[in-house]
Amino acid sequence: MNRNPLRLAAAAATLLLAACAATPSKPSKPQAETVEVRAVKRWEHLIARQGELAYDYLTPGYRATKTREAYRDEIAQRPVRWQKAELVDVECPEAERCEVRIRIDFELAVPLRGGGRINQSTILRETWLRLDGNWFHIPSEAAR
Repeated sequence: MNRNPLRLAAAAATLLLAACAATPSKPSKPQAETVEVRAVKRWEHLIARQGELAYDYLTPGYRATKTREAYRDEIAQRPVRWQKAELVDVECPEAERCEVRIRIDFELAVPLRGGGRINQSTILRETWLRLDGNWFHIPSEAAR
């Protein structure tokens, strides 16, 4: 019997590695998205005219007052065409409430003779609430 200490150590290390590989790791709980990520994703849906997807970012209370289809149709009928959204900053005066400022580039149809479009940029201030660990946008008309 060959009891070479180097071979024994190598064999033990091999067994240890095999045991680690065979032991399933605990699945980690998915992290909730940050308010910054959710605010930008919501605007990506609005820019793409996907009101039905942007709807999921609204607070549950607001969604209780308006159906997904009604919100989608409302977004689709607006004369504005959002073109670009850029996060400016986030202030969270409370752990469960943040104010998000987003710069929006947009094109607005104006009812002039012959029609016309105006290109503008503005900074919007949005209120976001953390509910059950996720961030949701509360539209300004609902916050009044």
